[in-house]
Amino acid sequence: MKLFGHEQDPRVGLTDLQDELNRLFRRLYHGGLVTKPLDGQDWAPRMDLIEEPDDFVLRAEVPGIPLDQIEVSVLGSSVTIKGHKAPPALKPGGARVVFGETPSGSFCREIPLPAEIKPEAVQACGSDGVLVLTLPKAQASRRVSVEVKPGETQPPAD
Repeated sequence: MKLFGHEQDPRVGLTDLQDELNRLFRRLYHGGLVTKPLDGQDWAPRMDLIEEPDDFVLRAEVPGIPLDQIEVSVLGSSVTIKGHKAPPALKPGGARVVFGETPSGSFCREIPLPAEIKPEAVQACGSDGVLVLTLPKAQASRRVSVEVKPGETQPPAD
């Protein structure tokens, strides 16, 4: 059977076509993550953003990437994480991936934060394939408790 102008086993051609479609859908949807379609990224790590009283904590799943090879930058109320995950190493002599679901390649995620942070106080650490960023809130973004005084109808004059 001729497929794409070449004589070959039709099962091989259909498998190649299915693999290419799978790669296209992974690039389009990044596993369901919010990133722009066809933005040139090969994959995108999953992340959680937790708000604490004084900080935001961002946890990013980056298995297989040495943490010292991840670039983190902060600007205003957003944080950007960039990195590259190498594809699986294959033994020489014609080894090939028969079935593959683990992503590889470059990524860049910009996460908007709900409030301003102190960029100079951001801390990054991690282990076991999880990057953890502690992003201290700027003073104006912190919640403040106000004492309610019973029996007064006007605030005290300064």
